[in-house]
Amino acid sequence: MSDKTDAAASGSRGASHLDGKALSEVEEQILHAVRLVQFGSVEVVIHDSRVVHVERREKIRVNPPAGKPSG
Repeated sequence: MSDKTDAAASGSRGASHLDGKALSEVEEQILHAVRLVQFGSVEVVIHDSRVVHVERREKIRVNPPAGKPSG
């Protein structure tokens, strides 16, 4: 499952802080994507020193039915 979020698409989420500094909108979006992923990855794509989008990929593990080998 993949969810792409344009860095400029969402509005402000309020004043969050990391290490005493206010976070930018892009930083907020990256942290939000990281917090949503339980198992997976977050990729930040940068062009000309600017974040152009954040991609979140999440792995969903499906347990095989009881009594059936996995593989």
